[in-house]
Amino acid sequence: KDAYVMCAHCEPLNMLICQGICGLAAFGMIFVVGIGNALRWFHANSVSDRDDAGRELLERRMLTYGIALCMVSYLAHNIFCYSLIVSTPLVFLLAGMGESIYRGQNR
Repeated sequence: KDAYVMCAHCEPLNMLICQGICGLAAFGMIFVVGIGNALRWFHANSVSDRDDAGRELLERRMLTYGIALCMVSYLAHNIFCYSLIVSTPLVFLLAGMGESIYRGQNR
């Protein structure tokens, strides 16, 4: 009879209410930087040859693009739902994998 929802069914709105503007900006920048670095690395590394090094680069490009798509999909899902304990850690693991690929190439 006194049932109520603990979270807004919109992760950005929930983040804004719970953490404020600074928290929402920090949360958003994680995704802006992660997706931006993944796409920057993807477009900067083209595959020109078909030897083993070219295949490895192609695999890394596909992985990097997939990571960026997963992060975009997570954000699109969370506009209509709140974050889940199952998916949120996986997105941050994927962001770390993408950042590792980006930093490994730019050393």
